[in-house]
Amino acid sequence: MIPVFDLAYGLGWRENAAGLAEGYDQLMIDAANSQLKVFDKMNDYLFNGNANISVKGRVWLGLRNDDSVVQETLAVNLAASATTGDACRNEVSRVRDTLRIANNCTQPLRVGVSREIHSNWERMYDSDNSSNVTILDMIKKLTGIAEIYEDSALTGNQLVMYWDDLQGFHPVTGMALSSYAVPRVYHHDNFDFVKWAAVGFVAKSTYTGKKCALYAD
Repeated sequence: MIPVFDLAYGLGWRENAAGLAEGYDQLMIDAANSQLKVFDKMNDYLFNGNANISVKGRVWLGLRNDDSVVQETLAVNLAASATTGDACRNEVSRVRDTLRIANNCTQPLRVGVSREIHSNWERMYDSDNSSNVTILDMIKKLTGIAEIYEDSALTGNQLVMYWDDLQGFHPVTGMALSSYAVPRVYHHDNFDFVKWAAVGFVAKSTYTGKKCALYAD
């Protein structure tokens, strides 16, 4: 599925003329804000999908729900200060092995975590600080983990893990982000614009049909 995400913005001709007379370009500000809102729509579709957008029975239900993505339940709270460094590392290792071993996804994996998890992993791995490394440092040493990053779409005890490649999980672009002006026929017509893009997401499987993207909470 490659849906269109769009947003309109504009100004009355008097508003625009008044702003430019004062050296203030409101349309430039509106264009930047509209772009961010389109990105927000795309990001929401990435994680939550939309069951109402369907072509020939095909839909994208997001990383949280789509059947092309492994849905995993975390056995420990990775965002809790009471969870030991060992417990955090062992749980991430277990989830990684769901893709790396059980699903034979041996390419480097990107790991997105909530800000709560990332903040918690900044504490020392050992409570007595004998290791002099953080939980994050130790998890990054796991084989096959290419990157760990914060994702604001994730909250609490949530993470995503995926093989980031054209053969794994990736976006498909039908139209890169663009904007166009609605034609002005008369001198007193509004200055109206549309910002839009066409983007979908694919979570591919291995040759034997095993999945290479995972969501866990």
